[in-house]
Amino acid sequence: MASNTTGGRETFDVGGELTVNRLGFGAMRVTGEDI
Repeated sequence: MASNTTGGRETFDVGGELTVNRLGFGAMRVTGEDI
């Protein structure tokens, strides 16, 4: 799992297939090919 903090956002790679963007106010947005 990789994390990157940029402009108050954290990006996580989950299982190498999904990217989860966690915003500073706690909302989470999941993006991927199947979503």
